[in-house]
Amino acid sequence: MPLTGDDRSEIIVLAGRYSQSLDLRDPDGWRSCFTDDAVMEMELQELWITGDALWGLASGVTDNDDDRVSRHQPSNFVIDGDGDEATMRSYCTVVSGGSRDNPFVEPARITFQGRYEDRLRRVDGAWKIAHRKIITDWIDSDINAEVTSAQSESSVSEAAS
Repeated sequence: MPLTGDDRSEIIVLAGRYSQSLDLRDPDGWRSCFTDDAVMEMELQELWITGDALWGLASGVTDNDDDRVSRHQPSNFVIDGDGDEATMRSYCTVVSGGSRDNPFVEPARITFQGRYEDRLRRVDGAWKIAHRKIITDWIDSDINAEVTSAQSESSVSEAAS
């Protein structure tokens, strides 16, 4: 059965929940956007993240050492599929700057522009991300270093367990 208008609306709401959970530092909300067997692929950093390493990213959502304000802004959604499987391609721009205590300490700037290629699955009536591929068109060099460093630490901790 083809996707309905309600399916498409729910999928766009999922994209918004993912972005807001990152920006509002809500790790439980972020994790709820994914299936239990989800995969995140970061093309630029050549990372393929699954299992405990993926859930370990949620701790970064609440990293108290980083109090910058960020706004993930997804757009230009192209959604296809039928039944309980769908794909979504979208753009994402991330604007970062200031701090939660002092929004004037650093001017806001674009820190990321790229695309998401998602495979989605309906689980217990709710759309979730089963596989997210993040394609970087442009990234601030400081942000890239932070992402790469955090992933290296997460991979090491998973390998040790």
